Order: sequence, then structure tokens, then C-alpha cells
Amino acid sequence: AEWFRTGRGEKTINGAYRDFQPHYFWLPLLALYTGARLNEISQLRIADLGRTDAGTWFFDINEDPTDEGEGDKRLKNVNSQRKVPLHPELVRLGLPEYVKALTDAGYDRLFPELRHDPIKGYGKQAGQWFNERFMGLKLKVPRDGKQSFHSFRHTLITALNRLRPNIPEFTINQLSGHERGETMSTKRYTEDEGPDALREIVDRLSFDIPAVVPFCISEGLEAIKDALIRKDR
Repeated sequence: AEWFRTGRGEKTINGAYRDFQPHYFWLPLLALYTGARLNEISQLRIADLGRTDAGTWFFDINEDPTDEGEGDKRLKNVNSQRKVPLHPELVRLGLPEYVKALTDAGYDRLFPELRHDPIKGYGKQAGQWFNERFMGLKLKVPRDGKQSFHSFRHTLITALNRLRPNIPEFTINQLSGHERGETMSTKRYTEDEGPDALREIVDRLSFDIPAVVPFCISEGLEAIKDALIRKDR
């Protein structure tokens, strides 16, 4: 897609972004390299990006309410709460710098252009774009249920399992937000590993995809403004 080749979308003759929003670029890449569910990614707040003392960037996937927009974050279940290190490719493409730019611009969500649906959350709009308009209309992928945004999650979990037996099943379940184990001692008393410990595993993940150009932050901020104008309408 244009945004992966150039780091930005195409403007209309009037200089506006009508067929591009920043989540077009980031959502598929985040899904591929974190295995997170669509709504988990779509509802991320800027405060959910952290960095350890050792320098590991990570996303804290949670549903903690905030003063602004209280209660608009939802997870599938308690096992979905986790901290996932950022793959080096996401750092190379400029995600931490983009988050800083969003903060400086006064935004508090990673994708302020997405609308919130009271039933399906922020993932509804994102799913309609990717599954219907992008995969269906643009890429002409049959909409038969065999391929969807959720396929990224299957890809990541498959890649993690191929790294076994060096990676315990507990760790794979933690990274993917599944129940950590079958026994009570594992479920209740075994603590999750921290981002620094998980970083080595995430760094080993590699996918055979075409080269992606780093995200153009200034153009991304412009695209958000155009999207918010349409959103307000």
C-alpha cells in the first residue's frame, strides 16, 4: 500500500487526506508484531506506551479507566492484561517518536481519529476499514471469513510456537493474552515476566514482508486533523 512504501498517504488535489489515516499504517504492523487483538490496539492511550530502566519500549495493555473518557477501554478477560515489548521494527519505523509528537500536539490516544462505538469500542471503525474496504474492496480478498485482521494474531502466535521448545508455553500465553496455565499454582501464583525478559523473545521474531518506510510524523499529524474534521461532521 502507498503508506507502507512512502510512510504517508496520498493527498487529494485540494491538499487533504481523504483516503488515509495514521491507523492505516500502524494497526496492521502493531498486530503483526504484538499479536494484540484489534480493539486492544485501537483503544491504546499514549500513557500505555512505557519504557523500562533498561531501555525496553513496551505497551501496557489494560482497561484502567482515566479521568477523560472513563470506562471506554475494554479487554476480553483478565488474562488479556499484559505488557508487550515493542519489536525493533516498530521502533525503527518511528512509533516512539510518533507517540511523543501526539503528546506534544495535545492528544491522549494513539489513534484519536477513531470513533468510539458503545458496543464494539474503537475497534469497530478500524475493523470496517481493514476487513471490508481495504481487504475486500482494495485487495479483492474474498470475504469468506478465512482471512481478516485477526489473522495477524494467528500469525504471531504461530511464529512464537515455532520458537519452541526454548520458549515456555506460559510465556507464549502471556504475550498473546491467553490464560497462563492449567494448574492453580500457575494461574494464581506465577507472576508474568517483565518487558525486559520478554524483549529477547520478541526481538527474535522475523516475518518475510516487503520493506516498510518509516512513518512520516508531520504528515501523520496533518492526516489526523483532516480525519477529525470529518469525524466532527
